[in-house]
Amino acid sequence: SWKGEWLVADAGANAVMRGTDSGQVSTLAVLPPVPVMLTAETAGMLGLPACAAGDVYYVEPVPTGVAVGSGGTVYVTTLPGFPGESASQGALWSIDPRGGALTQIASGLSGPTSAAVKGSDVYVAELFGAGVTRVADGVASPFAALSGALSVAVAPNGTVWAATADL
Repeated sequence: SWKGEWLVADAGANAVMRGTDSGQVSTLAVLPPVPVMLTAETAGMLGLPACAAGDVYYVEPVPTGVAVGSGGTVYVTTLPGFPGESASQGALWSIDPRGGALTQIASGLSGPTSAAVKGSDVYVAELFGAGVTRVADGVASPFAALSGALSVAVAPNGTVWAATADL
């Protein structure tokens, strides 16, 4: 719960939505598109001519997880659409609770699907990456090597829990 409301990562709208118990829904933030440099391989997969290699293609950000930190700061993971998902173009963003300003905290994540917060640390589950990554002061570092990390949570005592998918 955030300010008495529910937050939802809406992958279809590329936004974080807020909702009340009475059913009112509004947009908290819309995530920006992700620029991906096309390779000859990805251009071919997209049905583009070979000359498109080197061009920048903007993919949808696809928010996948939301967590609330101290002071009401909202954290959201994004797993960009193809070809960004396969190019480690995922990111962790913060949303300022006062004005809604978006700040990218970490990038280069591979298939981030959820986040959990403990103090000033944010833990991110990476479906295709290192497993669970810890982001502290804007620096992402491996925390737990788990193939197919799908979700992450932190208990009040600081224990980090993760669920995996059999990929």
